[in-house]
Amino acid sequence: MNDIPRTPEVDQILAAAEQLGQRDGYVGVEHLFLAILGDLETVPTRQLQRMGVDLDGIIAQLRETMDSESFREVRNRARFLDGREVEHFPDGRVVTEYPDGRVVEHYE
Repeated sequence: MNDIPRTPEVDQILAAAEQLGQRDGYVGVEHLFLAILGDLETVPTRQLQRMGVDLDGIIAQLRETMDSESFREVRNRARFLDGREVEHFPDGRVVTEYPDGRVVEHYE
């Protein structure tokens, strides 16, 4: 994030993504994408509009996916490039599985 110039526009998109993520308890790429698409003045949104992309359709489909049971099941699990897998549970428990087989559990 340090390489991205902090402009009022960037701050506005980040704030919108954070607001969208409040209902889910986290901010993910999907919230950032919705925030960008929701601002008709962003460069990506304007470019997609010029290309004739159905932004409302993309937004509706993304929201539908985010509300689906299958999405909710996997959203708390992340795999990192170094091979670690981290899973967050509703009770605050965090389980990290390392490529060498170690499993570390803690509470946030």
